[in-house]
Amino acid sequence: MIKEQNDPNDTSPAIVCGKIFAVMEGIQRAAQGKDLNAGIRERFFSFASTSPAPAFGRLMKLSQNHISKLKHEKPGLAVLLDRQLQELCSLINGFPAIFSLEEQGQFALGYYHQKQQDYDNAKNNKELQSIIENKEE
Repeated sequence: MIKEQNDPNDTSPAIVCGKIFAVMEGIQRAAQGKDLNAGIRERFFSFASTSPAPAFGRLMKLSQNHISKLKHEKPGLAVLLDRQLQELCSLINGFPAIFSLEEQGQFALGYYHQKQQDYDNAKNNKELQSIIENKEE
């Protein structure tokens, strides 16, 4: 059944894995900056969307390294991103060995839904910060 929009309560493993992947990409970007030659999306998207169990084993290790780096540079952001990752990981009992073609599509949807949610949250935070700064003047 095709859904018309992002359902934040959808806990299907493929959707959740896509969201986890997007959060991991955000963690990497926060730790290493925006100017990466090949980030996890370029290196792991296909692997993670077809064979999540082996892919996410490697990706979890990378994300933990990035979070450790962030803890020294931006501790508040490190906690926020780590909690976001924890929340999503708590929705599934493990990473499936493989995804069907349909599940690969769901993975992509979960990824892009999370990216949009993160963008909207960042935009709202900037707007709120602007309002706060204008009120202080």
